[in-house]
Amino acid sequence: MSDLIISEYIEGSDDNKAIEIYNGTGDIIDLSGYELWTITDGGNWAEDTLILNGNLAYNDVYILSMTNADSVIQTVSDSISAFINWDGNDAVGLAKIQSDTIILIDVIGTDGSDPGTGWDVAGVNNATKGHTLVRVQDIIKGNTDWSSSAGTNSTDSEWIVLDMDHFNNLGIYGTSWTGAINSDWDNLGNWDIQIPDSTSNVFIRGFVPQMPVINTSQSTPAKCKKLILEKNSSITIDSSKMIKIFGEF
Repeated sequence: MSDLIISEYIEGSDDNKAIEIYNGTGDIIDLSGYELWTITDGGNWAEDTLILNGNLAYNDVYILSMTNADSVIQTVSDSISAFINWDGNDAVGLAKIQSDTIILIDVIGTDGSDPGTGWDVAGVNNATKGHTLVRVQDIIKGNTDWSSSAGTNSTDSEWIVLDMDHFNNLGIYGTSWTGAINSDWDNLGNWDIQIPDSTSNVFIRGFVPQMPVINTSQSTPAKCKKLILEKNSSITIDSSKMIKIFGEF
């Protein structure tokens, strides 16, 4: 059965720290039944806890960020708190209140001894330090076995490791247009995660250098599941082409 998951983790420069929680359950979730746990420099779970609040709609995300984080992070944050003050060697867990019991449902890192600088993820050394971790998009259930979640390479990991201070897709569980190469929708270099398909949530932000164009060079229609256009963003579709949106626009 699906539940809330940690969909993005940011441990960047200075106070650029954030966590994104995704609701893929099919229902609106009351967040007061969930807690965020952290372990600082090794120790046991539930030493430091933060009770969440509010409601989280299906297919939406809830973002918590550190006080004084970059304005790009704060703009999309639902909650800003000094609690989000971790380093790469601090474990983070998402816990759920069930009857009289509180159980972990998803983790980054482990309890026990201090790992040093951080944990390896997808074959990247100390990836929880100075990186952004984005959950592989077909993951809809949390994993408390950090070893299997982190994996040993990009194929068996549940996470994609991105550079420090990568915020482009924060606010959507999916892929974000960067426009880093040109305006071609089908160019992988213009996306931070992947070229979208029918299962992809797509976020087009307003501050990227160039906006996407779906043009005559494409042999098949562009596809996505959910398409979000931020203020000051756009998408151009040539008259002979189309985009199929399988979810929300």
